[in-house]
Amino acid sequence: MIDDQTLADRLVALFLNTADVQSQASIIVKYERSFDRSEADKKQIGRIIHNMIKDGIVVEHDVENDTLDGVIIDHSEHGQLDNKDITFLSVDDILAIGPEMVNYTRARASQVAEQAISGGLQGAIKSLKNLPIDSNLWTGMPVGFKLDAKTKAQVVSLLYRAEREISAATVNNREASQAKALVAAALILTEAPEPESEIVWGLLQKLSVFVTLSQGIEGLIKLFKAS
Repeated sequence: MIDDQTLADRLVALFLNTADVQSQASIIVKYERSFDRSEADKKQIGRIIHNMIKDGIVVEHDVENDTLDGVIIDHSEHGQLDNKDITFLSVDDILAIGPEMVNYTRARASQVAEQAISGGLQGAIKSLKNLPIDSNLWTGMPVGFKLDAKTKAQVVSLLYRAEREISAATVNNREASQAKALVAAALILTEAPEPESEIVWGLLQKLSVFVTLSQGIEGLIKLFKAS
């Protein structure tokens, strides 16, 4: 189980990821899709949301009559849908960003951004960039760095090199799988039409722990730091 503070940072990132109001049930479903569901159960998530309501980070609007909010279908395999693949979301309360959200985010910008990057929450990253916070303080990205066409091509080339080197390295499967997953995510984001430099940099920071596996990773870190 993760600690309450980290869970709060993750939930804040989820709230920042969309401008829409949300039910607690939908927040839990989105949490389980973005993060490891084994690290926090629904009871802990509900308790932290309750604390966030008390602190004014989010506000709660009661719904007089329960209604159907939507249906979540999680069916990754071929074949007929099963009942366990379908989650019906009923609305008994609506949650929205509260007046203390900005103060919380300012105080914990680095930690919230780290969780947003970890969960692939691009909407949250954009929300953080729009706040009066220097994004370099929470990404560690060098000031003035731009992921222009030339640099993008260099990053992509080095990522593919890292992918090949990690595949050829003699390491335990867990370490190699984690490194490969980070490289794959960085490639997808870098090759996007409008790549988010901060998210790419965040993934490269996570990749830096595997620098001994690949000269490609070493080259990526040097490329960003030289900019």
